[in-house]
Amino acid sequence: LLVSILTVVSPTRRATVAVPFVHDLVIARRFIVRFVCWLSCKSVFTMSHCFSSRRLAAGHQHRAGIAVAKQRAKLSCRSNTAASATTTAQDKWLAKNVVPLFPAADSASSQIQALQDSCRSALTSLRMPSTRNEEYRFTEITGLLAASLTPAAADAAVSAQQLSQLKFPEAAGSRAVLVNGVYRADLSDVTALPQGAYVGTAAGGPAGALAQLGTLSNTSGGPFAVLNGSLVQDVLIVSLPSGAHIHQPMHVLHISTASVGAATAADSSSKARVLAASAPRLLISLADGAACEVVEEYVSAAAAQGSHVSMPLAEVVLGPGASFKHGYVNREAQGAIHFKATVNVKPNLQIVADDVKCTHGCTVSDLSEEELFYFRARGVSYEQARQALVYSFGAEVVQDLQYDKLVGRIQQDVVDSLKKTVEDA
Repeated sequence: LLVSILTVVSPTRRATVAVPFVHDLVIARRFIVRFVCWLSCKSVFTMSHCFSSRRLAAGHQHRAGIAVAKQRAKLSCRSNTAASATTTAQDKWLAKNVVPLFPAADSASSQIQALQDSCRSALTSLRMPSTRNEEYRFTEITGLLAASLTPAAADAAVSAQQLSQLKFPEAAGSRAVLVNGVYRADLSDVTALPQGAYVGTAAGGPAGALAQLGTLSNTSGGPFAVLNGSLVQDVLIVSLPSGAHIHQPMHVLHISTASVGAATAADSSSKARVLAASAPRLLISLADGAACEVVEEYVSAAAAQGSHVSMPLAEVVLGPGASFKHGYVNREAQGAIHFKATVNVKPNLQIVADDVKCTHGCTVSDLSEEELFYFRARGVSYEQARQALVYSFGAEVVQDLQYDKLVGRIQQDVVDSLKKTVEDA
């Protein structure tokens, strides 16, 4: 008996069977045909089963995909709704608090009006920044967004005694006073300026300086530059011709007052805090070789019992060889809005040459424990020791102003602030 090995290959399996080689070819043929038919039927069943299983799995996946898509759509809708609500709330704040404060068009010069029109056009698409914006990630402005604004009166009365106290002798004859963002010639004294110098409003300003108005802030000023340009009533221009020097500091005094309604009232509909708003604007234009120093000082009026917010902006345009020094002092009262900012040090080093190796770093720390121990070992309390160290840091910065009377009142403010901090604690 001879035995032949027959290998049958189906789409789903490989089978090896032993078939007896008999003399009756008919029997052998029948056996082979039946075996092949059996395998074929089994293969067809297996393939159908696999195909049905795949269709079933695909159906489940399809339905699961629809469910996931619906869920994502719901989440997307919720996310878009939340974003839309935030955007709408910001737009409502601008529409409610900024647009009604727009100065009358006929009250401004053509240059100021052009600036207002440009900024008001940008205001339609403006979104107030939040900590989600990179530039404002560490700056909190919710105090402003939670408040209502009311216009601050440009003709508000200012105490003569306060004006006298805010003088310092080095700036005699070179002081410009702005009340709620508007230049007050009746309170200012610019008699010591050199010939050809101009300090005043846009109405009589040099054409060259007026052409520079808004050239810097319109391109790189940010959202608060847009707010300033929308609300500005006038601009204080300090312009010097070629080679002119102001040998003493130019003292620009900003006085903010709280309107009568802002002192005690709140928005009747939302009970929001009411702030008297102003938008001081300063333009420094120095021609070739000109030089001056400007010290800006921001204070609250002695009679201001309510809250106020000032949104100032300064543009400085220097010609070739011009020299400019700028000092900024903020001495506004507690009722004023001050944005809370967190100082974060992020050193950045850019190396242009490939063959140069550089390293950089920074250090931020609390007050030295050794220095505190030095004070305490000599009978000074812990709080007084901290006050002395903090004061010394501030005094080092203030000394750069070099004007004794101005430095004295700033240092007194620091001392008062430190004492209040201890009392509140």
